[in-house]
Amino acid sequence: MPNYNAQADVYCHGGVNVEKFQRIPRAKPIHSGTIAECVKWVMKNHQGYPDIYSMTIPLDAGFQTNELYYREIEALSKRPDFPH
Repeated sequence: MPNYNAQADVYCHGGVNVEKFQRIPRAKPIHSGTIAECVKWVMKNHQGYPDIYSMTIPLDAGFQTNELYYREIEALSKRPDFPH
């Protein structure tokens, strides 16, 4: 069972599609909170440029990765077990 209450950080990559350029050095996060809060924040604030956002999450949160890109973030927001 995924842990939506685990801590996460949201990053913005300045107009670069992060799925294509995954080795971009990280700046400071632009938003931090639980995974659920961060997913909601990205979905609300992407302003038409969703591909420039990514999230880091702990591996032990149960999502089988420690980094999520926009398509994965969007998919999480649509899961039946996502806390709305």
